[in-house]
Amino acid sequence: GGSTATQTLATDATAALTANGFTRTGYTFAGWSTTAVGAVAYTDGENYTMGTANVTLYAQWTANNNTITFNGNGSTGGSTATQTLATDATAALTANGFTRTGYTFAGWSTTTVGTVAYADGADYTMGTANVTLYAQWTAIDYTVTFDPQGGTPTPADETVAYGALVTDPGDP
Repeated sequence: GGSTATQTLATDATAALTANGFTRTGYTFAGWSTTAVGAVAYTDGENYTMGTANVTLYAQWTANNNTITFNGNGSTGGSTATQTLATDATAALTANGFTRTGYTFAGWSTTTVGTVAYADGADYTMGTANVTLYAQWTAIDYTVTFDPQGGTPTPADETVAYGALVTDPGDP
């Protein structure tokens, strides 16, 4: 966004460059280059001496650092350190360090009740702002075996997720 006015100078004249008016979300203006992908040759407002021909200066940008915060979302222990990535950079997410009694870690979501968007350690490409990822959990299944202590019939085993109620097998 934004704009920067064209500046007119006579040959061999020196003047401060017009202040940068461009913006780029997620980036900070680094200075001006004489090529589209070149190194910064002039800082904002630096003096410039005009040559004998028109020149185009190209804005150069430095990616901002953004933070990924990991939320345990019901965890009962552990922690996961925040991670810093530059805008548009891709890196593996910090390994999950949270635990939750009776649950296994399923992955990371962008909302507290969302579906898993990123597996543990998955590659993540940083956007232009800080982000919070929320741990998603899957309840561990347990097998409940009923022992009728010599009675009949023997009720069938039941698979029950952690925290769920066991169905009454009835009176043998």
